[in-house]
Amino acid sequence: MTAMGRDDDDALDVRFGAGDDPPVTVCVMRRPREGHEAEFETFVRGITESASRFPGHLGASVVRPERDEPDYRVVFTFDHVSNLRRWDQSEERRVWLARAKELAADEPELSVLTGLETWFTLSDGGAVKPPARYKIWLLSWLAIWPLISLLSFVGRPVLEEMPLPLRTLTLTGILLPTMTWIVMPQVTKVFRGLLDPGR
Repeated sequence: MTAMGRDDDDALDVRFGAGDDPPVTVCVMRRPREGHEAEFETFVRGITESASRFPGHLGASVVRPERDEPDYRVVFTFDHVSNLRRWDQSEERRVWLARAKELAADEPELSVLTGLETWFTLSDGGAVKPPARYKIWLLSWLAIWPLISLLSFVGRPVLEEMPLPLRTLTLTGILLPTMTWIVMPQVTKVFRGLLDPGR
């Protein structure tokens, strides 16, 4: 299903439904075959770069093997499931995965997050797992409340002149991108210990 994964395109339709098209973050864990580490590193760089050229690709990070953890972890995000599916079904991906068969020691381990869970991606240990829902609710509320208060205060002279639908459209149009690309990445760093799914 994913950049380093197996052919599993139908799972997207089953998991999200044909009418859903949310942002999606994917984590893939895979171990290189012994003696092929350098070739596997080239493969990871190549397939990640290829995926980055597809529409809707928002970024990727690679956590390389360490002494006590031999797996590669690749975390990448698309703006919509439909754009992830375009990559999944592309000929480029098929070519890269064919190369991986001789280089990987095992099948990939996959995790997929959508919706608010993508704000809380933990990419530095194991597969991506969402934190407990109450933690997502609490930190989202603590981030959104001061931000929406600030936006309402600063924009009050302009917002008061707008009809209610346009006012809420403007506020949410500013709020969500700010949360996604500025506020929540900082929140997840500060509260990384709290967000650990094992706690």
